[in-house]
Amino acid sequence: MILAGNTERRQLWGIVDRDMYHLRQWPADAFSLILDVGANMGAFSLACRILFPRARIVAFEPHPETHRLAAQNLRNLRVDLRQMALWHPPRAWLRKGRNSTGNSFGPEKSTISAPAGRLDKLFRLADAKGEDQILLKIDAEGAEACLIGHRATRGCLRQCKAIEIELHKGKLLPRLSPAIGYLACTLSGFEIQVKRSRRFAAFSGRKSAST
Repeated sequence: MILAGNTERRQLWGIVDRDMYHLRQWPADAFSLILDVGANMGAFSLACRILFPRARIVAFEPHPETHRLAAQNLRNLRVDLRQMALWHPPRAWLRKGRNSTGNSFGPEKSTISAPAGRLDKLFRLADAKGEDQILLKIDAEGAEACLIGHRATRGCLRQCKAIEIELHKGKLLPRLSPAIGYLACTLSGFEIQVKRSRRFAAFSGRKSAST
């Protein structure tokens, strides 16, 4: 796997060795569709391809340089990789980070942009069906704020079997608690786990057996 630097090595270690997204808790046939929103270099999609060999995987990475890196890493792995951001349509403006994958959302009319859409558009592009068993992972550098308040987005979240979201505190999401509360209320039929630090929160939800 092609890695850009130490940050990406730590990310790969977290996904594969630490199982930060709880992938190994699920049987190999648990999901029919996996959505990797904020695919970065492709480590999450790679792990999912190994653990869930029959699942259809659709990954979204907006930054052109990072998208090219992910495309190399995911070649021949049956991952549908799209260059698109989870953001207010029609475009997202991006700011390059210190390394090739540490990107974030920048001010409007930045030099780098990519097509963007809310979660319901990403679900349509992935051809998500009502009968699909969906695993949704979102790590989108603050764009998780786009999940708040949209009726179509709430429907997409409730359609999932499992959700893994990394919430980033910053200009786009000034406070974590309201976002966590909104997600918990939206996913009222889910078993919820939240791990918080000063600037991040890892939000995990899985649909209850009785739901």
